Amino acid sequence: MRIIFCNIAYMKNYKGSENDVPESGGSYVSEHADGGERWNFLEDNGKCYGYFMHDGEIHIERIDNTTPDGNIVVVWVAKPKGKNPVIVGWYQHAKVYRKMQTRCGNWEYNVEADAENCHLLPENERNFPIPRASKEGAGKGMGRSSIWYADSDYAKNKFVPEVIEYITEKLFREYCRTNQTEKAVETGQALEKCENFSKLPSGEKKVFYNIMLTACEALNLTDLADYYRNKI
Repeated sequence: MRIIFCNIAYMKNYKGSENDVPESGGSYVSEHADGGERWNFLEDNGKCYGYFMHDGEIHIERIDNTTPDGNIVVVWVAKPKGKNPVIVGWYQHAKVYRKMQTRCGNWEYNVEADAENCHLLPENERNFPIPRASKEGAGKGMGRSSIWYADSDYAKNKFVPEVIEYITEKLFREYCRTNQTEKAVETGQALEKCENFSKLPSGEKKVFYNIMLTACEALNLTDLADYYRNKI
């Protein structure tokens, strides 16, 4: 799965409200109480346009040199005041640009996706910690750059799979909260089974992966289904 982690200032809704002031986002955010990420989850004609501060070009080839700019999972990372950085949301099937784009005059962005594929977590569910390379070691967390390609062996084989499982669970739970169909009930039952299987050692997770694959297929989550299919 093509995935990157992008560090942004911390906000509640990221929808441009004057009352939603960004924090923990570097010197510019501290000085101006503002930042380009302010609108990351504001829907505009069915799209969301994501911003993260980045100097120079984004190295798309480090994400996947066979798909230059599309179908990427972008995980948004931010640091709540007085706490460690966590996942605050993500875009699926996103397009990532090498260079900063501009729309509507001065609205800058470097990521875009259909709004239905953009998921912002409620504040009480932002509990997945993102390590810092300065503490954990090179390739084991985000560094000084606002983008982490997570392409080290550790990231690809250990950390990214844990993030994918976390995202999958969140998507299933949201689906089951908002749907009362037979499919949703079946998916919810599969998810509850996953609670136990997900704690198994990696070598014993075949049952867990099969359940997750079945649920992904039921929900038409094709990219996540491919991930679990490849694990079996």
